[in-house]
Amino acid sequence: MDQAISFIAIVVFLFVGLRSLVNVYMRVRNCTERTEALVTGYEESYVTDTNSHTEQPTYAPVFTFYAGGRNVTAVSNVSRGSQKYDIGERVMIRYNPKDPKEISAPGDNLVNILVGVGGIAAAAAVLIFPEFR
Repeated sequence: MDQAISFIAIVVFLFVGLRSLVNVYMRVRNCTERTEALVTGYEESYVTDTNSHTEQPTYAPVFTFYAGGRNVTAVSNVSRGSQKYDIGERVMIRYNPKDPKEISAPGDNLVNILVGVGGIAAAAAVLIFPEFR
C-alpha cells in the first residue's frame, strides 16, 4: 500500500512540476512582443486556506494595452494574495502577437519556475528518501 501511495505522489509531483515548466516555456516562446500596459484593475478569486479552512482572496492584475491595431484587455494568469501593482501604473509586459490576450507580466514566470522545480524536487525526495514513502 505504501508503494502505491509513493508512486501516486511521485506521478502527481512530476506532473505538476513538468506542467509548470512547460507553461513557462510556452509563454516565453509565444509572448514575443513587448509593450507598455496600463493596470486597469484586478480580477479577484478565492482559494481555501487548508489550515484555517477559510477562503482567502487572490488578485490577478488586469492590463490594457495597444496591440495589433486595437486596444486589448488581458488578465494575468498569475494571481497573488496582494495587489502587486497600483491601478493606473504602467508596466512592461510581453504578449503573443497571434493571441494578444496571452500575456506575461514581470515575475509571472518565476512563480511557475518555482512550482516546477519544487514539484520535481518533491518527486525526487519521495524516490530517494525511504522515510517519505
